[in-house]
Amino acid sequence: MVEQVGRAVEDAEGAAAFEFVLTIAAGEQADGEGLGAAGGQNVPDRIADDEGVLRLFADLLLPGGVLHLCCPYAFHPGNSCGRSGEPEDGRHVRDGYTLERYEELLRPNGLEIVKVLGLGSPPLIAADRHVRRIRAKLGEAAAFPFFLAAWPFTRLDYLDPRVPLSLYVQAMRPLV
Repeated sequence: MVEQVGRAVEDAEGAAAFEFVLTIAAGEQADGEGLGAAGGQNVPDRIADDEGVLRLFADLLLPGGVLHLCCPYAFHPGNSCGRSGEPEDGRHVRDGYTLERYEELLRPNGLEIVKVLGLGSPPLIAADRHVRRIRAKLGEAAAFPFFLAAWPFTRLDYLDPRVPLSLYVQAMRPLV
């Protein structure tokens, strides 16, 4: 079973955006209770009670289950806006996360971080920024050729840039 929950909102430029994605994928289970894997892309950073959300994810996982999280990296200049205590309206309520903050949230819930990746290198961010500006000014149809022209630059993207746009962690509930 794979379930996605989302909500369409307008971004800062007024363009439609899919802002909130929660994916839950159930692994093979003998007893039918719990999940083998769960994932949240931009989920905890949009909800004030991120501790509660991550506790819920942890409680849903079977032993050996895996949680995949990807949220903005708090120290990236594009994310570091000084947000705290923002209203829950589909946008970010905080600037993002650091590896240390992920550990503070996951470890008390019995989850162990087993993999970390930085995502969003400068070439990818630059290409995306140009296409977004065109889309905001001229619309989706006019921006599409620019999107296609920028597509080859995505091959210049690389993992773990010095200051990533987003931070992915894979956390696991131990078998014992």
